[in-house]
Amino acid sequence: MESIYVFCNEAYAKDLKLKPEDLVGKTDYVFFPRELAEKYRADDKRIMAAGVTEELDEEYIRDGEKRIIHTVKTPVKDTQGCTTGILGIFCDITESARAEMDMRESYEIQGILNAMLQHSLTPLPLQQKLADHLATLFSITWLAVESKGAV
Repeated sequence: MESIYVFCNEAYAKDLKLKPEDLVGKTDYVFFPRELAEKYRADDKRIMAAGVTEELDEEYIRDGEKRIIHTVKTPVKDTQGCTTGILGIFCDITESARAEMDMRESYEIQGILNAMLQHSLTPLPLQQKLADHLATLFSITWLAVESKGAV
């Protein structure tokens, strides 16, 4: 399977800063870094072999920037039902994915702050409460906290 483009719409070609006819007859290796082209090709092979539509969220490079796209790839079949290619449609979901991540982090922060507030109301010495709060903050994997010494 060569995975060559036989058609391309204006929007996709524009993303690649090309005309649709410039993609016809070429492979993903011409337009994308090798690792990404190999991933796209592996996806296509898997979908063609299974003969079923798949939806994928994957990385895509546009203007040198990594984006997240939602892709729907479906096998194209001939009149005998044999898979002859792939039809792919994608939508850039980078902004909504970032907003979702921000919202998840906000909920996590809210939960942590609520727990810390509840803990603050317990009858423990202030030093113990502060130590517990710092331990909680340092346990957050995505929070980059750099130690500057004793408090």
